[in-house]
Amino acid sequence: MGCDDRALATKDGVSVRIARIEDLSHIVEIERESFPGYDHAFNYGILELWHAHNPEIFMVLENGNGPILGYCAIVPVTERLFREIVNGRVSSLSSFPRVDVLRQWRKSQYIHFEVIALRSDREFSTAIGAFYLRFAKSWAEDRAPFITASPITPVGVKLCQAYGFRKIAEERIHSHTYPIYLSSPQERA
Repeated sequence: MGCDDRALATKDGVSVRIARIEDLSHIVEIERESFPGYDHAFNYGILELWHAHNPEIFMVLENGNGPILGYCAIVPVTERLFREIVNGRVSSLSSFPRVDVLRQWRKSQYIHFEVIALRSDREFSTAIGAFYLRFAKSWAEDRAPFITASPITPVGVKLCQAYGFRKIAEERIHSHTYPIYLSSPQERA
């Protein structure tokens, strides 16, 4: 289950590839920039555990062989975990039971779109950002008919709505409420 360095997609000098272990520190930086205050849910230790479990969960957007511009985490899950997500019981990789996250990519029925984030301090075109979003959505749809997402920012909610996800539930954690969205063949038709 080694990491493949080949580009999964390219556009205008940037490429998407599976993240390597040495990319995790860059992912943590992007995570902290994009989601301040969530270190408890997505820190280096958690990323390292999940990368060891299934390194293909994490993909990076890279400028040539240069800096990491962004990353996404697309998680293949069991039907049991999918049901927990759609019922609003759990919505974050940091709290998923490892037994319910598939160790390898194969045609799955269920995927959880954990995150997509781009560096805020890098200059790149809106077209590159749109390319990355389209790639990530297409990657997930090619692998599973049922995709959940639980955005924690207003931008994430807008992206879910713009890409045809339907709000189906909410997860409550202490005083916070997180929406849960679903994309299925019915929504995409």
